Amino acid sequence: MSALLQRRPVTSGSPPSAAPATPPQPKPRRWAPRKLRETLTAYGFLLPWFIGLFCITLGPILASLYFSFTDYSLIGEPSWVGLDNFNPMLNWSSTSGGSTQSYAATFGEVLVWTLLWAFFATFS
Repeated sequence: MSALLQRRPVTSGSPPSAAPATPPQPKPRRWAPRKLRETLTAYGFLLPWFIGLFCITLGPILASLYFSFTDYSLIGEPSWVGLDNFNPMLNWSSTSGGSTQSYAATFGEVLVWTLLWAFFATFS
């Protein structure tokens, strides 16, 4: 007999609840051996790229960022000075050829020239 036609036993007392039964939760699937092998193979091919990215590229970038904020000599330990390394570059004025101009002003002029050049190279 089909499950729809079967009679349920009637129990005395409270009426049957109208709330639907929760469906059984599926068990988490384990990795199939073939899928695991394919995944490990893909990571194996990507491993040299990740090593190159982290050791050859990001390592020197992060080291130079750290050393730019320190007072570093080859003999002693580096000491943290923060933005003090950048103050002379922005405030110190150059006296070459009798004219005095700060490095910040020179940077601004080069920046404006570069942006103008890029604009006219793109749109002309």
